[in-house]
Amino acid sequence: MADSSIERKVAEVVCRLANVASLEPEQDYFDAGLASVQALELLLEIESAFGVSLSDDDFAQARTVRHLSGLITAQGGGA
Repeated sequence: MADSSIERKVAEVVCRLANVASLEPEQDYFDAGLASVQALELLLEIESAFGVSLSDDDFAQARTVRHLSGLITAQGGGA
């Protein structure tokens, strides 16, 4: 399970990039308006902010804040 502080920070980045006010942890951020170009920005920001390296496949499957946060936690990424 993802750390709530990590989940919160991931949500902040996703909301900023998708230009939405809020996002539920299980809401698909592509359905919420995140475009593919913004997804690349998201990946780069997440890797930099949390000190992780996510595979393209893992990142592509992590379409929610909760799933992405879980991947960060599993790699030992910190908030």
